[in-house]
Amino acid sequence: MLDIKFLQSSGFFETISLKSWDVIFDEWEINNDLYVVISWKINVLKYTTSERKQVKKLATLLKMDFFWEAWLSVKNEPKKVKIQASSDSELLKIDAGTWVEKFIKDNPEEWLNFLKHIIYITNKRLNKNNRQIAADYELNKEINNLEKITLKSIYHIIDKIAVIIECDYILFFEHNIVMNNYYSLKYDTRTGASFEGISLEIEDLKSLDIKKDIPHLDTSLFNNIVKLNIGERELWFLVVGRKNNIFSENEKNMLISMWNSLSGIIKQKEVLEEEKNKSYIRENNI
Repeated sequence: MLDIKFLQSSGFFETISLKSWDVIFDEWEINNDLYVVISWKINVLKYTTSERKQVKKLATLLKMDFFWEAWLSVKNEPKKVKIQASSDSELLKIDAGTWVEKFIKDNPEEWLNFLKHIIYITNKRLNKNNRQIAADYELNKEINNLEKITLKSIYHIIDKIAVIIECDYILFFEHNIVMNNYYSLKYDTRTGASFEGISLEIEDLKSLDIKKDIPHLDTSLFNNIVKLNIGERELWFLVVGRKNNIFSENEKNMLISMWNSLSGIIKQKEVLEEEKNKSYIRENNI
């Protein structure tokens, strides 16, 4: 196991204190230092636009995680991600170019432990990535096999998500376009049935009391709300019932990807219906 206290007292590692939102390094910077997280959370981010104004979170690093181990094989390579503190945090940093060889020479046993820790964490990351890739592949295969996008096909995708994330059920609520603050229960994965006439009056999803306000729940389970948006509009929400409420960081990333895919096909259905209505109006000179 990695001995953080030894590393701190060895004289080779520098302790860095960060405030929330402090940037450790940015994409394309040159930096050969290796970092170990001592406390709290560090975000791994990737720019999604050429203007570098928007980022996507790729991962969250916690205590005992490390980053920029690439200096072991490649020196002076530009960073491919942005690393930023998500809360007040502490890191250990070692300058690979100046101090690593001396650290290895003076502390061969601790260096071996360090390498074992790097291999262990790297294997964990690979397993997480493989699960993410497998989940994305499974869901995307179902989406690509849809002959057309209908409510029935959307419910089929929700069923598939429930299987992939291993939850007990998902309830799908749709915003009522006529009555502003009303959401209607449209689908329950347990019964495979849609519902009519079951509506909730909700001014703000944040104030929703799940167990009190929503019918059809198994109150022995943990129930979580997931909002599906198009831009600023909250058009749908899901209630996910699960025996175990704890989602790992990897599962959270999987869920974000799945909810984005679900939002995408629902949005596509809306666009198709809008085009169909416009075509009907043109053809009938309305």
